[in-house]
Amino acid sequence: MAVVKARKIEVEIQEQAMPDAAAKWVVVLKYEPEEYLSTEILSLALTDEKPDVRHTIDTGNTVEDTGYVDGIRSIETKMKPSLTKPKKITTARGLFGMDEGSYNKKIRKLAKENPDLPYRELEKKLRNAKSN
Repeated sequence: MAVVKARKIEVEIQEQAMPDAAAKWVVVLKYEPEEYLSTEILSLALTDEKPDVRHTIDTGNTVEDTGYVDGIRSIETKMKPSLTKPKKITTARGLFGMDEGSYNKKIRKLAKENPDLPYRELEKKLRNAKSN
């Protein structure tokens, strides 16, 4: 586990709306180092269940739970064990929601349609098709 002292910290909870996403939610922990201006990603976490966000206060002797932050979950639904098995992720493409099977199928199809194009050009063509 990394312990980082930072000038600023941002916690981003991103809902993944794509049907082939690796997980429904991505939690990104970003920080700005004290020494220079830069935004660094400290951690990424994926889950299919809506994340919980809590606010606590460390008094020196105890840690007081002030409840969950509004907008994510209420205090009544504190964190419980998940009964849902996470989807197995075996590649970096799978981690970022680019399902390897469908990506490879699309590349192969493009390769058949454009047999003279190098692989990098096929990837560019696929990216351009996604952005249009």
